[in-house]
Amino acid sequence: IQECYSKLSQIQNYRKTASEVESLIEQGPSESLEAYMKVMERIQKAFLFFREHNVEEVELIRLQSLYALGLKNLNREFEAILKQTFRPINLDYLLKLSDSDASKNSSAQSNDFRALEDASDPSLNNLQYIMEWMQQSQAFDPNGDGARNCLSRYHDYRREVVRQCLINLRTLLRGRETQDAGQFRPKNASSVAPIRSRPKRPPGFIWEANAYRHLNDGETEELNSEHYGISVVALVKLMQNEQRWLNRLQLTPTDHEMQVSLDMILKVASNELLNDGATFVRFMQQAQTRAEFHMVLSLLLVLKKFAQISLELVGVLRGIDHILFGFNSLVFKLLQQTCNTLEAYVEFLRQLPEHSGPVRAQVPPDGTVHELTTNAFMYLENLLEFADVMSIAVHVNDIGPQGNSNVLTFLSNNVNNCEPFRPRVGAFLLSAIFALIANLDRKSESYSEEIIRLIFRMNNLQYILRTVQNTQLHQYLLSYDSEAIARINSLMDERRGRYSLMCVNALMIPNVTQLSRFGGLSGRVDFNTGLNNLIRQHSGVTVPDKELRDALERQLVADLIPPYQVFWDRSANMGFTSHREKYMRISVQDLETRLRQLLIGSGR
Repeated sequence: IQECYSKLSQIQNYRKTASEVESLIEQGPSESLEAYMKVMERIQKAFLFFREHNVEEVELIRLQSLYALGLKNLNREFEAILKQTFRPINLDYLLKLSDSDASKNSSAQSNDFRALEDASDPSLNNLQYIMEWMQQSQAFDPNGDGARNCLSRYHDYRREVVRQCLINLRTLLRGRETQDAGQFRPKNASSVAPIRSRPKRPPGFIWEANAYRHLNDGETEELNSEHYGISVVALVKLMQNEQRWLNRLQLTPTDHEMQVSLDMILKVASNELLNDGATFVRFMQQAQTRAEFHMVLSLLLVLKKFAQISLELVGVLRGIDHILFGFNSLVFKLLQQTCNTLEAYVEFLRQLPEHSGPVRAQVPPDGTVHELTTNAFMYLENLLEFADVMSIAVHVNDIGPQGNSNVLTFLSNNVNNCEPFRPRVGAFLLSAIFALIANLDRKSESYSEEIIRLIFRMNNLQYILRTVQNTQLHQYLLSYDSEAIARINSLMDERRGRYSLMCVNALMIPNVTQLSRFGGLSGRVDFNTGLNNLIRQHSGVTVPDKELRDALERQLVADLIPPYQVFWDRSANMGFTSHREKYMRISVQDLETRLRQLLIGSGR
């Protein structure tokens, strides 16, 4: 009897459940989450009893409705707690992390992430409690709507946090850039007289790596390689931060489901950055057709950032194949486009003069260094800042078939150990330099006189040699070919010899046989005429490099004075009918002085 009485009492309790908890369920869990969970568990027990003993009971339908309403309220409470749990991400600190080249150990990274985004521990515990309860109660929620909805709300919230954080970061970067530019702008720009100087770049070259307005013709105002590179690093830091929160909250029962959650959170921000990266490749292709090769520095800057965080990116995206493959493919395209652009630049240097046909190429009238030479070496020096990345790009086909992460891993490993790849950079530099020399030789044909052509070639060659020796260019050249600089020097020696021989021929100094055959008068007239022509030819040329001027003077004196001394001595012993001083007016000492003054207008 006692057992029956107890059973009847239990049944009565189950029948009263719906009416007793209805107001509490409708009120929601905002007052006490723990008490609300106990009410939900009471509904579960009553629901289980009626489902086992009387499926057609009307009370079962009421319990189902109340339980569904309770799950809905728990989802709302989960979302409300979620919005109050996390403190705003510290953008300044994120920028500091993203703009730093230093790698850190795991404990230092943990401190970094705590400083990046903190959260309330009680709120985190409540989120975890709700999710665990949902997962344990799936027997009463066969479709898993409660747990799935909570997880979906978490995905939506964190996805927008990551996306909006990257947008705010770029806005912060643009604002700081504008502010910095304003600090250096003159207060009254109109009152500052423009300074005219020789331009440092030929038309079409872009020397500001981030002058994106020149690159995309107004298609977008958001693209900036430096900002993009920082955003890529920031995204990796945010990925690691999201992984930290998922590990802390344990919202998913398995590692695979956690990877799915990361995918749901990160795919939007990742796709936006991948699309921007593809836009960089497209803009580089467009810029290349306009001979705006300097934009490749933007690609190299982005690749440098990828090299810094490739291993971290591979680690955090392990198991999230489609995002990892997207970044892997983007890096391969950036490397491939960089390689294509550098090869196209060498071909650009090797081209014929700018104006073919009847119109002569544009060359300096005084035979000085061509603008193409100065700009080319300015460009090559800028490239050396990214020599480690460039050494991978120029042999991108060595990477082999693309996998999910092999390009990122290959880039990171080889950039960090780039010493064996220095000869690759040297090979590119040497081919670019000799292509430039060949182009300059063709451009020199625009001068009507051979001596000016030679001076133009020597001026440019001397600039090349001095720049190579005074920069790191020589280290890369010698790593590829130990005779590289000697080859350029041999070209200079050959041209100095030709120049000196041409001056000898211009003066038409007769040898002993000619002197005895034709007499001194004819030879003296030819010499005077030749000297006047030589002085005239040099009157409009400039040799700005002192080392080259001194070398040419020494060679002229060494090659011209000894034969002239013989000519002078033999002429002095010959008889002149009259006016000896008219024909022998240039003594040996006078000739040496004039030879030393031949290039006096060259900037001494």
